[in-house]
Amino acid sequence: MSIQIDVLKKEIEDFKQKNHNLSKLLSNIEDLIILIDYNGNYISIIPTSPKYLGLPVEELIGQNINDQFEENTATKIITSIQKAIDTNSIQEIQYPLFLNNKQKYFNAVIKPNSNNEAIAIIKDITVQKENEIHLKTIIKKYETILNSTFEGIIIHENGKVSFVNDAILKITGYNREELVGSNLLEKIPFEEDQSTIMQQMQKQSTKQYYVTGKKKTGEYFIAEVEGKNILTENEKLRIVAIRDVTVRIKMKNELKRSQERLKTIYDFAPISIWEEDFSLVYDYIKKLKSQGITNFSEYFNNHPQDVKKCIKLTKVIDCNKTTLEIYQVPNKEILFKDLSKVLTTESYNNFKKQLIAISEGEHYIESIIKNRTFLGNTITVSMRWNVVPEYQDTYKRVLVTILDITRDQKVKVAKEILYDISNAFTQSDNLNTLSAQVKLHLGKLFNTDNFYIALLNNTSDTFQIIYQEDQYDKIDSFPAKKTLTKYIIDQNKPMIIKEDEQLELMNKGIIGDIGEISKVWMGTPLYDNKEIIGAIAVQSYNDSNAYTIVDLEIFQFIAEKISSLIVQKKSQDELKIVQHRLDTATSMLRHDISNDLSVIKSALKLYRQSNQSNFLDEIDKRIKKSLSLIEYHRNQEQVINTHSNLKEYNIKDVLSKIIPSYPNVQINIDGDITIYADDAIYSVFENLIFNSIKHGKADVINISLKHSNGSCEIFYRDNGKGIDRVIKDKIFEKGIFGKDTGNTGMGLYIIKRIIESYSGEIYYLEQEKKGATFIIKLHCPIFIL
Repeated sequence: MSIQIDVLKKEIEDFKQKNHNLSKLLSNIEDLIILIDYNGNYISIIPTSPKYLGLPVEELIGQNINDQFEENTATKIITSIQKAIDTNSIQEIQYPLFLNNKQKYFNAVIKPNSNNEAIAIIKDITVQKENEIHLKTIIKKYETILNSTFEGIIIHENGKVSFVNDAILKITGYNREELVGSNLLEKIPFEEDQSTIMQQMQKQSTKQYYVTGKKKTGEYFIAEVEGKNILTENEKLRIVAIRDVTVRIKMKNELKRSQERLKTIYDFAPISIWEEDFSLVYDYIKKLKSQGITNFSEYFNNHPQDVKKCIKLTKVIDCNKTTLEIYQVPNKEILFKDLSKVLTTESYNNFKKQLIAISEGEHYIESIIKNRTFLGNTITVSMRWNVVPEYQDTYKRVLVTILDITRDQKVKVAKEILYDISNAFTQSDNLNTLSAQVKLHLGKLFNTDNFYIALLNNTSDTFQIIYQEDQYDKIDSFPAKKTLTKYIIDQNKPMIIKEDEQLELMNKGIIGDIGEISKVWMGTPLYDNKEIIGAIAVQSYNDSNAYTIVDLEIFQFIAEKISSLIVQKKSQDELKIVQHRLDTATSMLRHDISNDLSVIKSALKLYRQSNQSNFLDEIDKRIKKSLSLIEYHRNQEQVINTHSNLKEYNIKDVLSKIIPSYPNVQINIDGDITIYADDAIYSVFENLIFNSIKHGKADVINISLKHSNGSCEIFYRDNGKGIDRVIKDKIFEKGIFGKDTGNTGMGLYIIKRIIESYSGEIYYLEQEKKGATFIIKLHCPIFIL
């Protein structure tokens, strides 16, 4: 029995020791351990931290959670207990509790136990919660700051977005939910810029770089980006600043383009622009004034060395590209290094005017003077010397604008030449004398010592020289192939070809041996309407700068007018030949008819003697032959014989003499022209009007007269029934019969022959509306615009 008692005592001691150890262990645990039933009643409490209990342990046992907590918190805790028991799972819940006048926060881990009970292990998380609240406050503060910035902020981890500020939303058009959690590279940058961004992300930090971004709408924007890595306790994040600089970049680009446009305008303005600094000249003149000099016009006339000194004191800052073109110099450095090459005596005198203007406080001078180019050509320029307003106190910036008016001066002379040549046309007997006058008058513009006019014969592919003066060559005709004359005709444009260019064309086989090679050759095609008929050319054997682009332009202008004169004079010469041939044909006609009449007379005498009918047949044959010859002669005479002397005819005057013969027809005339023709021009309009009335049954005729590209055009329209389409393409042919009248159509045939004899054209213009329309083109006298 004593043994059993000893064993029991030992067990009691062991239990006490274990209980002591357990109490000691539990005393070091801050967490509360509570056994609680399904409905939230306290069953047992291990008071490891009594300070966390609202009441002593003995008072809490048997009470319900609803008795200790406010309703919402109590409901939340009981619901978690019941869920842990029902689902046999561990539940965790956080809740606040006001203890000892302080706000506390607890975390409860609820584990199901048997008999519809659960064990709740409750931990005080007040410090952790307060830190969390503080951290959220700080984060909220920084979010507010970040959202207040004007630039977009993105925080991401390896591209996955964790934060965006309001500015990013405004820049991209996305909302926060669409960006946070997404892959940055898939949302904002264009595909071609993704690799650039990935390279920048590998760096700890990046300076500003630019990529193209895309908004939610698909619209693009230019982004200025900076990035930097930031380290937290367990994360490696990257903060990126993004600025939408589209407007700024566009403005910058526009400013650059504006500057480039201004530079282009400056460089390629059609006038020469110089920027010069006269400040040292101004200081020197002030010094002269301090010495008592007042009459600077007299002073600079008597002290040319001071003028030269002031020239050296003038600084040329810049000039535009047009200046280099006008003065025929390759670059500014060469021009500025030797300005004396462009100066003339007039330039020197004009500079003295500028010095006098400075001495008198003037800021603007305008004058017309002669200058030289670097190639030695003399040019006439209009110069304006103008002090920039902001620098009128120092003369530090002066703009000198120079307009090359050489062309204007030459055009003025060219118009006078055209007038003289026009007069020479009426006084010249033939092409040769007219060409001599052309050479003489062109010599007022440029060197015509070596001059020729050549007409092209397409059939033989040769040029016929109608006039030439040359110190080396004298020819009447030459093959067209591989000549400079044929070259410009093939190119269909006027050209200046210098010696080195001629040699290059020879080396390429484009032109052949052309005799004596000139230093420079200038030529332009001659046209009859749009058809090239020849060329006119000049050349110099000793001066490669004898002709300029302006000369070529004016040469072409004058050649257009000369072409029509040559064509008209050539026509006159040909008409003289035709007249001669016609006279011969008329003589032959008289001879043939005389012969026929003699035969008729003899046959008639024999018939009377023998009364044989064969003599009557011979008489009839001879009469028909004579009548046929007379009819043919009549047509030929009307077409050709009246064209012996072409002169000026005013069409309105011609029509005024014809119209009174047709009182029952309304004939309207618009415009006024003068042409070269003869009296046969009356037959042209007589036939047209007669055909309109008799065959077309017209009662209204409109005639329009106008100048067009150096020619005269006549538009003839009636309101008749028009011309039958069956014969419209043959109306100008001889012997075409009209559908209704049976007329032979000789009228239009004769009209065409008359017009062509004037080197003109006539054609019928078919229209959908009723009536007939004819267009007549004729050469007209040269007139000065």
